[in-house]
Amino acid sequence: MLYMMYDVQPVNPDDWQSPPFDAELVDHEMGTVLMGRGATNQKGPQRAFLNAVQSIIEVDGKLPVNLMVAAEGEEELGSPHYPQVIDRYEDRLREAVGAIFPFNSQLPDGSLSMLLGVKGIVYFELEARGGPHGGPTRAEIHGSYKAIVDSPVWRLVQALASLVSEDGNTILIPDYYADIRPPTDEEQALINGVLTNHNEQQIQAALNVERWIDGMTGADALLELLYMPTMNIDGIWAGYTGDGVKTILPHRATAKVDSRLPPGIDPDEALKKIRAHLDANGFADIEIRKLSGYPAAQTSVQAGMVQAAIGVASKYTGEIAVNPRIAGSAPFYQFTERLGIPMVPYGLGYGSGAHAPDEFMLIEAGPGSAVAGLAEIEKSYVDFLYSLADD
Repeated sequence: MLYMMYDVQPVNPDDWQSPPFDAELVDHEMGTVLMGRGATNQKGPQRAFLNAVQSIIEVDGKLPVNLMVAAEGEEELGSPHYPQVIDRYEDRLREAVGAIFPFNSQLPDGSLSMLLGVKGIVYFELEARGGPHGGPTRAEIHGSYKAIVDSPVWRLVQALASLVSEDGNTILIPDYYADIRPPTDEEQALINGVLTNHNEQQIQAALNVERWIDGMTGADALLELLYMPTMNIDGIWAGYTGDGVKTILPHRATAKVDSRLPPGIDPDEALKKIRAHLDANGFADIEIRKLSGYPAAQTSVQAGMVQAAIGVASKYTGEIAVNPRIAGSAPFYQFTERLGIPMVPYGLGYGSGAHAPDEFMLIEAGPGSAVAGLAEIEKSYVDFLYSLADD
């Protein structure tokens, strides 16, 4: 089974050095890159995989394996309707030996980081509005009335602040950490292997981050990233945010929040705990609107498809780290939990800037680089498909 997504994150064109939807080739310190929204997440690696499929068909007339494609255009929205795709073809999809997700897996130094799972997520909006508890109810009013009128904006800020510690780094919702599943023996062995060549400075440089929370390093940072839930404000707005001055007291304020969930935490149960916490702390008037959510997913390193991917990758790069999962989220539980098949995000190549300005995928590496360019990426996908056929 081939999983693909064809949607992308929104952009602010003013933040980009190249028009985000022109997909231009740009000179970069690493070589020639394709810059544009979706370049690495996920259209670039997916196009490379399809190029490989097309090449096999043109040379041999048919593929060495059967491929079932189940693509979606709502992954960035939390895949709210993807279960319906699986509903329609579930019996056929259960026959698959596994699911492939084309993915740029190399780091700037050429080493390859293979990923076997994802965190879950619950994504929701919190909204404060004026009402019987105080605040304007129908529209904003003159800001001078703040002397005698409650502010929904301050109310939302206080409700958000109640969810976490003062520094924003510890979730204060009762029992929010209670159901976390610790690393299995297999996962701990993989983590130990990753740590032998873990380059935090390289990762921080790619993210333009100077330090992790509380100066964490090594195993502490990696375990926190992979096994702890998060509470993150994606956006918050209210009132007037344009140029100049407009002194008003807004009648409502809204925030978008995501919580990444490691194995063991159910997204609906997490949302219930958030609701109960707000109610218990006097914020029963704060509305919660769930926008999406699904649990974590995990594949074993012993799965045949994973072993095939490792074998092919070793032909192209000598250094391979197999991670239990990434800290991001995708609807892979549909495969691992529902269909009972392994899910393998796999592919050579390097890209950066997913969800951010100047997103790119490396097309032709510069002199001395150990990162695969587009041609090698496509060749590795060909090898991967034939390796699956041999198994």
